[in-house]
Amino acid sequence: MHTFISKKVAPAVLALSVVGGVVGGAAAVASAAPKVAAHAASGVVVSANAKTDEITVKVGKVLDHFKASAATKVTIAGKSGKIGALKKGEKVTVHYTESGKVLTATTVAAAKA
Repeated sequence: MHTFISKKVAPAVLALSVVGGVVGGAAAVASAAPKVAAHAASGVVVSANAKTDEITVKVGKVLDHFKASAATKVTIAGKSGKIGALKKGEKVTVHYTESGKVLTATTVAAAKA
């Protein structure tokens, strides 16, 4: 009887082991994805490049470089605008996400200098 139970249980145990390994492997791959954190920074525009959709902002003593995306919302003095319309010296608040070393602006709000 011992042999009979082994033949019935062994395939089920093996199947569960395979499923557990696949699920565990998928969890390990998912956790390896870079984390995206949301932040905000206020400073002064140093440069804005419409061709590359990038803005450089001096925040304290540090220069932060932000990349804009198609979803980035820019407001200048309360009106909708574009990255290229930002001028050197304007005070801005940038809400952005950070993924690795890439800072992607989600919103940029500027007041005229």
